[in-house]
Amino acid sequence: MVQPIHCMGLVPSQVHTYVRNLLALLDERYGIRKFASQERFDPELCPIRPCIHHPTSKR
Repeated sequence: MVQPIHCMGLVPSQVHTYVRNLLALLDERYGIRKFASQERFDPELCPIRPCIHHPTSKR
């Protein structure tokens, strides 16, 4: 399993490296070679908990 990471604060090259590594693993295990597109999601949709960017974590 690939652990999710927070990409907020990463420079674009770090995000692309993470995605490239993730795709290499997905290709190796499942034959998935590409994503349809990269999308930016609002930090409020972050599934990682605890998440400093999620409204429920801000007090």
